[in-house]
Amino acid sequence: LTGPRGQHIMYVHGTGTGSDGTTDTVLLNADVDIHDPLIRISTAGLGPLAGQTGGFTDRPDRAALTGAVYWLVDNKRMGTIGCAKVYLDGLTGPDADSEQRYTGSSGLPVTLDMQSQTLKTGVFYFANIKPGAHTMKVSLDDGKTFIGEETKFYIPFARTEAKSDTKTVLAQLAFYVKGPSNPTPSTCAQ
Repeated sequence: LTGPRGQHIMYVHGTGTGSDGTTDTVLLNADVDIHDPLIRISTAGLGPLAGQTGGFTDRPDRAALTGAVYWLVDNKRMGTIGCAKVYLDGLTGPDADSEQRYTGSSGLPVTLDMQSQTLKTGVFYFANIKPGAHTMKVSLDDGKTFIGEETKFYIPFARTEAKSDTKTVLAQLAFYVKGPSNPTPSTCAQ
C-alpha cells in the first residue's frame, strides 16, 4: 500500500504456534526516500509485557503504535532525538485515551509520571490507538513550537481483526526531522 509522501505500508505475517500458525501482525510505515536499510520488528510477547510496565490494558478495538523520532541529513538517518514530546491528532498534551507512553531505560513503555518525553533513543508508544487516519507532531518545548513536518499515518485495523488468539497488532512509525544538526537539547541528560 502506498501512503502519503511516498510512504509504503508493509504487512508482516508471522509464523508460530497459534491455531492458524501465526503469532504477529506488524505494520511498518516506511518512507522510501529515507535511506536506512534497518527495519525494526518487535517480538510477539511485547504486548502483555508492555502493559505491565506501562500500566495499561490492551483494548480489543484498538491497536498499538510504536516508533521513534529521527534526525535526518540528506535523507539519511543520523540519529534519534531525545527529550521530545509527541502530540497526536492536534492534542496539546498526552493522549490519555490512546494510553500514550514513552519508553524507559529498559526499552519498554513506562507510565508518564516515570517518563514524560523521549529518552535519547527517541522512542514513543501508544498502547490503544483507534484505527483510522491520524496526525502526529513533535515538540521540544512542551508544544509551544514543533519540529519537523506534521506526519499523517493510518492504522488499518484493530486487535480484534487479527486472525489468531496469539496474534497482536503493532504499527511502527518513524517521525523524521531534517536539519544540519541534531535538535536534541544540550540539557537532555537521558
